[in-house]
Amino acid sequence: MTPEPEVKLKFSASEKRLILEVAKQLARRAIEEHERQKEKLKAVESQWDQADLWTPRNLR
Repeated sequence: MTPEPEVKLKFSASEKRLILEVAKQLARRAIEEHERQKEKLKAVESQWDQADLWTPRNLR
């Protein structure tokens, strides 16, 4: 099999800035969503601990 030919894309400076800004926004959103998920997990773990159904020590 022959390898796929390499494709080089050329972007103007303004296009590069726009791509970078969109990438930053996506990264920010991903970090925020990750933090929300961590908070939800903490709340669930707290409920489980209070119900004495599960503790982190049980997983060790």
